[in-house]
Amino acid sequence: MSVPNGLVSAARIAAHTAARHAAEADASRRLPEEVVDALVTAGFARSFVPVGFGGEPVGFGELTEAVATVAEGCASAAWVSSLLAQGSRPAG
Repeated sequence: MSVPNGLVSAARIAAHTAARHAAEADASRRLPEEVVDALVTAGFARSFVPVGFGGEPVGFGELTEAVATVAEGCASAAWVSSLLAQGSRPAG
C-alpha cells in the first residue's frame, strides 16, 4: 500500500485526528485506537521497511518533518509516530 502524496501529506491527516483526541490521550495516558490507526495509515510503520516488503522509501528529513507535523496536533502522537518509524528500521 503506497502513500500517494508522501509521508508529510499523510501526516497532516493524522495530525488532525490526533488533535481531535489530544485531551483524551492526555487524560487516559494512551493514544486512542483511532489515532494509532491514523499513524499506521499515514505510513509511519512502513517508513524504513524495504520496498520489496511493502515499505516506503522515506528519508530522515521527510520523517522529521512528518513527525513535526503530527506534533502540531498532539505531542504524544508524534512520539509514537517516531517510534513506529524507528522500530521498523531494524526489522527491515
